[in-house]
Amino acid sequence: MSTKRMKATSVALLGGLLIATAFAADEFLGSWTGTWEGAGSGGNFNITLTNDGGKLGGKVDVGQDTGDYSATF
Repeated sequence: MSTKRMKATSVALLGGLLIATAFAADEFLGSWTGTWEGAGSGGNFNITLTNDGGKLGGKVDVGQDTGDYSATF
């Protein structure tokens, strides 16, 4: 899977998590870590979801063979 496609998939996943967080924030807040694999590549991720006075946000860090990247939302 290309890096651009992986980033787009990650953003879509995070958007879904953010929406889920809006409905049940306390259940999903905190740090989530794991690994992923597919199409000959793989890596790890760390997602942190926060609620700062009703303002949802967070950060994702992804490590993969073709390079690491981070995004804040």
